[in-house]
Amino acid sequence: YQVLNRLYEAEMRAGRSAEDLGKRSQELMARASTMAKQQLRQHYVLEKVADAEDIKIEANELEGAIASLAGMQHVSTKIMTRRLQESGRLTDVVIGIREAKTISYLVSAAEVVESGTEEKQS
Repeated sequence: YQVLNRLYEAEMRAGRSAEDLGKRSQELMARASTMAKQQLRQHYVLEKVADAEDIKIEANELEGAIASLAGMQHVSTKIMTRRLQESGRLTDVVIGIREAKTISYLVSAAEVVESGTEEKQS
């Protein structure tokens, strides 16, 4: 549902009319379904990597993310924390930080091999 809602919002910002969106609702639902499945796959893969590599978030990382969100909303961190808790989105922030750390880990651990330049050793 959230993915579909974001698609509709993006289409509206792009200047699409409500009538046009109504005509394309099946297409948008199909796109949202595909995107949601891809996001779930990505989430579970990153979660497995994070678990295997014991990637955790520190309190100061969460506090920093909340402070950043509070700054964007022009509210105190206390109010932002309360809003996140009341809306059930605090867990999303925690997951987002852990996933970002996991991606950073994967990028730093990756070995880049340029195609065609690798020599075979016997």
